[in-house]
Amino acid sequence: MILKMKPLFASLCVAGTLLLGGCNDSETQSQQAEAAAPELSPEQQNIAKYNVFVEAANGDNFSSYLDEYQKYYADAIKNKEPLENYTAVLPSNIERQRKNLEKALAMKGDLPELDATGKPLSEALAKLEPLNKEMYNYVQSKGFLSDKGKKAQEKDAAFIGALTEVVQTQQAFYEAIAKRDEINTRTAFENAEKDTFEYYRAGLVVYAKETMHRSYDFFESPSDKKLAAAFNESLDKLAEMAEGMNGKQDCSNLMMTVNSLLSNGRKSIADAAKTDFTPRPTLQAALVSLNMDKTFFNRDFDHLIGALNNQVC
Repeated sequence: MILKMKPLFASLCVAGTLLLGGCNDSETQSQQAEAAAPELSPEQQNIAKYNVFVEAANGDNFSSYLDEYQKYYADAIKNKEPLENYTAVLPSNIERQRKNLEKALAMKGDLPELDATGKPLSEALAKLEPLNKEMYNYVQSKGFLSDKGKKAQEKDAAFIGALTEVVQTQQAFYEAIAKRDEINTRTAFENAEKDTFEYYRAGLVVYAKETMHRSYDFFESPSDKKLAAAFNESLDKLAEMAEGMNGKQDCSNLMMTVNSLLSNGRKSIADAAKTDFTPRPTLQAALVSLNMDKTFFNRDFDHLIGALNNQVC
């Protein structure tokens, strides 16, 4: 499974069973978990540990930096050409993710697949951190203009090697937590009492994620009617959950985010249905338009999961 965009995962309530969404803000939640650690049941230990892993997973996706390097700078570095710009990671993003991983790994709980993938990522981040700080200063001071890219060339093997290791280990960690996240969201939905606010809210997360997964295939093959139908089916289920939740409690702010996601998803399907994807000179304009639809849809998904984790409703 390739995670094609920055994934966002839902936290669980520390006290109680598998319920989606944080009961408090993440900092307060972590403090409560630490204070109550000796008294936590095995299930609650797993939830507390999982929540810290979620904080790590919802941090920076470092593959974008490697993609930028390969697209804009790799050839120039290889050919020893002068640089007009360069790339490095904001140091605090590396430090924050590393510390969250270290904290989660030190906590009690039985999450072997997250321990097994989180530890290599933590180690890779620790290896990258000092190299990146040096290169980040180089980028911020535009040292590449002074030395014509000499330092970037000298540090290339070590810096990009360390960044590549982070990207690879992060992908393995994402895949592991995505499987756990799917179990958690489905469990919350299936265990919730039907026709309640909790049931519809859990269903909203389940079908938001299903919608996103199906959108990957749709945007890869927009002319495939079966993929479009599956995507549309998930959008309809998402709408049903959102309307049910809003009927139990006023969620007008969250509904704006949900409706934007639904609107852009349905517009994408409608745009694709009207487009002839046969290769021709004018096809590029249609593909640019569809790619914009994809960008807006992905943005709205980010906003929706972020709103749910921040308890907008």
